Amino acid sequence: MPACAVSRGGRRGGRAFRCGCGELGRGRRFCRRQPDVGTCDLDCSKVCAGLAKPSYYQAWSCTRRGADRAECLAFPVPCGRRTAGQADFASDEEDAVARYERESACLEHLAIEAFERLAHELTAQGAPRSLVERALAAADDERRHAHTARALFGGDAPAEHDGSFAPRDLEAIAVENAIEGCVREAYGALVATHQAETAEDRSVRGFARAIARDERRHAALAFDVARWLDERLDGDARRRVSSARSRAFDELLAEIVASAPDRRLGLPAPLAARALVEGLRAMDTV
Repeated sequence: MPACAVSRGGRRGGRAFRCGCGELGRGRRFCRRQPDVGTCDLDCSKVCAGLAKPSYYQAWSCTRRGADRAECLAFPVPCGRRTAGQADFASDEEDAVARYERESACLEHLAIEAFERLAHELTAQGAPRSLVERALAAADDERRHAHTARALFGGDAPAEHDGSFAPRDLEAIAVENAIEGCVREAYGALVATHQAETAEDRSVRGFARAIARDERRHAALAFDVARWLDERLDGDARRRVSSARSRAFDELLAEIVASAPDRRLGLPAPLAARALVEGLRAMDTV
């Protein structure tokens, strides 16, 4: 049965699907039609969903370009720390660089709340004062990053949370720290370091240089918090935290595969990005 052929998109990246014959690679969705029908019964949303499931972090656009063709774009998104309860954010920019810049500014702003919440929860759990102070310092770093990002990229800050986060137990704190800190923040620090040297867009390169050292320090904090929490969790809870971290790595890898590289952003090429993720996965973080 005929399937959708796949080809790379244009300057913005992404993948375009057209009815035709042939096998598709892993992760591609077949678009089916009857042999005696001249056009493909193409469901745009299903075609794009076959590439990778949109997640909490990744934005997709899918545009039908005719009866037999759909264009799927997976926009690269910046990695950083968020916390449960924050509103989703997504720029409506169609250009990958402009979208990445606006979303970077939003993410830096959201990270302020994430670190302030972490500091509050560590205090409530009796954590060492050094961890609390490092979390508060990270919030100050993110406040500076947010100001720099808005100055470079423009755009408005996202709506602020009212600050009334619900109390959580140690395991919930550990799961979020594993996902947002040991996976996404850590990978984001590696990416920022890479972008600081390779991004062709001057604003992106300058922003990466401004934040890379801080982001590496934030990742180190996440690992130290993980170790402190791990000592206070029972075996079942530690296994659940480990599983959550493993799933987060899998989701991150899926995002890397789905996103089209853009030299203007200076993001690592897919093979290099995968190596970075697998290197983080192999680390003994707790």
